[in-house]
Order: sequence, then C-alpha cells, then structure tokens
Amino acid sequence: MKLSLTKVYPYPAAPTEFVSSLHCNGIGEIQREGEARNTMISAMKEVMALSEKAGIRLTDEDFDYWLKIIIKLSPEGKPSMR
Repeated sequence: MKLSLTKVYPYPAAPTEFVSSLHCNGIGEIQREGEARNTMISAMKEVMALSEKAGIRLTDEDFDYWLKIIIKLSPEGKPSMR
C-alpha cells in the first residue's frame, strides 16, 4: 500500500516532519545536501502535484517559502513526529 502524502500533509512543507522523523537525526539532516534533503524535496513536490488534483493550488512560491523556513530552524531540533 502506497502512502498518499496529500491525505496526510495538506501543505508542501509537512513532509519535513515525516522525512526528518524517518532519518531521526534532527532537522540538520534535511538542511544539508544529501539523501534526507532529496527525499524531503521529492515528498514536497509530490504533495504539490497531487494537491492540484484535490483543488488546492500550491505554487513554487509556497515551496520556496517553506524551504526558507526550514533553513532557519535549529539544526539540532527534532521533529514532533519523532
């Protein structure tokens, strides 16, 4: 069974919690280039694409906004889903 991220996460940055919880090394893992960040970005893009089918318009501006938020978080921070 494939998890549909749009049912779980109604905005583009929500996969941040999901991805950083999977990697369990804190927010710093998704702030740096690498597998965790690439997974998060892929999940964010999936949410954006699927949200359009649900009548929710998420734009590149939304995507960029959340990436800027993520960069400002403490690298030692832990996701609430952990």
